[in-house]
Amino acid sequence: MIKKLLAQLGVVFFFFAVALTAHADQRQSATALMTPSNQAMQNDMSLNPALFWIMDGEALWGDRSNPAGKACADCHQDVKQSMKSVAATFPKPVKGKLLNLEGQINQCRTSRQQSPAFAYESKNLLSLSTLVAYQSRGLPITASTDPVIEPDYRKGQSLYFQRMGQLNLSCAQCHDDRAGLKLEAVPFHRATLRLIQFTASSGKA
Repeated sequence: MIKKLLAQLGVVFFFFAVALTAHADQRQSATALMTPSNQAMQNDMSLNPALFWIMDGEALWGDRSNPAGKACADCHQDVKQSMKSVAATFPKPVKGKLLNLEGQINQCRTSRQQSPAFAYESKNLLSLSTLVAYQSRGLPITASTDPVIEPDYRKGQSLYFQRMGQLNLSCAQCHDDRAGLKLEAVPFHRATLRLIQFTASSGKA
């Protein structure tokens, strides 16, 4: 259930990013809200903590210790070539089912490597998804507009505005109504929901 909700919310955010061609000057990357020192750390991969997950992902990419004896590299070869821009296309329908990047990785793992799916937020899944996502860094998002995911999009839209949890807050209350304000010195990143009015066009990964 949690995986389905995460994928549905992912569809909403990708549609929102895709809908802003006419409002490109009003978009703001979360990177712009970082301090100069954090921006420098993000831009220098020798300092970026994500490098450790990327290195672990590279090791997993060539790992054949599974029942099928197959590595990711056996099907996809060089990750830098075959996975370029791939992460920017998710979430999307795959064989009629809505998948995010982690879902696609697990689908390959269960069907091609004949192994149990990685747990969400597990080290291995984070490492592989970080490695794949890194190959799309700075590339345009090409979110799916396939009508088959319209119900998921609408569900995600509803979840975005739904109050929940101990504080009875919705996503929109922070990332729409309070965009640019801070919580314990951390700025809220604008989700641009009201600007795009739930339509679609293009954004940046």
